[in-house]
This record gives sequence, structure tokens and C-alpha cells, in this order.
Amino acid sequence: MEKQRLSRAEIQKNYRLRKKAENLEAYLQKERDRGHDRRRNNKVKVVTDLTDREHRRLKKDWRDRQRRSRLCRKNAEAYSPATSTDGRDCLRQRGRKKKRRAEARSYRTITKLRNSLVAVKRAKDRYRKKLERLQKPKTPTGLQNEETPEKNTPRTKTRKILKNCTVSTPVRKTLIFHNVLIDEMQNSRKGTTTEKHRRLSLKFIEGKVLKNSRVCRLARNAGIALPKCMSSPKNSRLDKVDEEAAGHIGLRGIEGCQHF
Repeated sequence: MEKQRLSRAEIQKNYRLRKKAENLEAYLQKERDRGHDRRRNNKVKVVTDLTDREHRRLKKDWRDRQRRSRLCRKNAEAYSPATSTDGRDCLRQRGRKKKRRAEARSYRTITKLRNSLVAVKRAKDRYRKKLERLQKPKTPTGLQNEETPEKNTPRTKTRKILKNCTVSTPVRKTLIFHNVLIDEMQNSRKGTTTEKHRRLSLKFIEGKVLKNSRVCRLARNAGIALPKCMSSPKNSRLDKVDEEAAGHIGLRGIEGCQHF
């Protein structure tokens, strides 16, 4: 029976084993010197000599080898009987790691579900408020509905008038000032209890500027008490304005409010 021939790798391996068995210290020193020579001749690269890409590839190889090594140890421990105390300690430590991982996974799940619940509640409140606004009865701009006791403020009236309009800040402030003056006049008139006080309040508004600006009808519809002797000029444009547009204090009221 012929003897099986060895490959060159097996021959070199056997040679290194014989040298190591003859003189271990001399063999190790020779290997160290050989490694230093290879480093000086740039035949072997260390981590500091590698580029970023080469370093990433090397670390990936390390991780793969470590993963395979852990898998082999895990399989060996699974099929080997655990009789020593060291094996029990390893099993106990492995169980603690599994418990910590399960707790961390549960914490992440709870946090994610809690954030989702908060987002759903916020969306529900938003849609509920939108439904309430849609179901709320709509009233004409600038007029007060009899069923709704709340009163619109001057800023609310201005915002409703300029709902679909884009105007400059001075025009908006002028219209707010106009609505504020009208509310103040109405409140002062309601506060008077005697005829003397009513007559005294009429003296503050002579009406000449209102008459010249042709906004007397708007003033009367807004609730401003004017002297009875005043009458709007005939065939004026504002006489043709209907009662609803005058009560709303439309965009033409902006021109009249600038004269106050």
C-alpha cells in the first residue's frame, strides 16, 4: 500500500512543529524577528497604516469571525453536559443577558405604543374640534345671532370682514379703531338713563364730517345716534346700499372710518 503524499502546506506545518519541539525559545525569537522584518519591509500593515475603507473591511472580518466563534462555542455548550459549576455560572449569566434584552425590548415597545396613543388622542381632539366648528350655526358677518349670547369683539369683527382679503397693517388697524369707536359709542349710549344725558351725548357728534363723507346711513345702521336734523344727500351712492351690507360694515366702511 503506497503512502499518501503530503502537500506543501502540510510539509511546512510539520517542519515548524519539529523546530518548535526542538527549541521553543529559539523558534519564538526567530518568529518575532521575522515579524519585525516583514513590518519594516511593509509586507504587513497594522491598523494605523490602513485607510478608512480597509479598516472598515478588516473590522467587518473581525466581527464575522467573532460571530462564528461564538456560534461554535454556543453549539458546543448546548451539546455538552453541564456538570461543572463554571457551566452553571455561564448559564446563569446567559439567562440574565436574555432577561435584560427582553426588558429593554418591552420598554421600547411600551414607549412606542405610548407615543402612538398620544398622537391618536391629539388627532381625535383636533377632528372633534373641527366637527364642532362645522356644526356651529353660522351668522352673518358683523351681526349678532339671537341664539348666541356672546358678542363679537372689534378684532373679531375686523377679522370676519377681512376674511378673504389681503390688506396692509395700517388699513387693518384703522378698521379695528373704527369698530372700537362704534362699540364705545353704543356702550355709552346704553349707559345713559335720562333724556338729558342722551341729548348731551348727541352733542359730541355733529355729523358734518359724516354727511360730507356720505356715511350717515352706515353710522345709523351701526347704532350711532345722529341728530334728526341730519339727512343724507339724495341720489347718493350709499343710499342704494342694502341694510345687510351696511350692517356688516363692508369694505366701503374702511374709507369712512379713516375720517374719524
